[in-house]
Amino acid sequence: MVFVMVFVMVFVVLMMITMVMFMMMLIGFDTLKEAAEHYFDLVGVQAGIEVNETERRLLLLEAAGCTASEISNRLGESDKAIQERQKDLSQRFDIVNKSAARVAKAFALGLIAPAEVQFLARP
Repeated sequence: MVFVMVFVMVFVVLMMITMVMFMMMLIGFDTLKEAAEHYFDLVGVQAGIEVNETERRLLLLEAAGCTASEISNRLGESDKAIQERQKDLSQRFDIVNKSAARVAKAFALGLIAPAEVQFLARP
């Protein structure tokens, strides 16, 4: 019985390695390291990125299409403070200072979810 379990485990591991090697060959990577780096670039995994509740609310308001001025009114901070927060988030996310890019990165990192975004009616 133990022999069968070990055999099955080895078989599964070998199949996984074969699948990874096939995918590497299909996509055109020479090494597993290159494939892993490409994968993590695609999924946006970056260790150590966290946001506080105010930054999270800012991201949700940006996702809803609010301007910096509208965000400052809703969060009770100055326009300058909001712009500084946006700049800081852009630097931490390693992106150009664009709201859409910050929001997309926040989605990719799982910091906010599309279902949480509530589009606001403007006067």
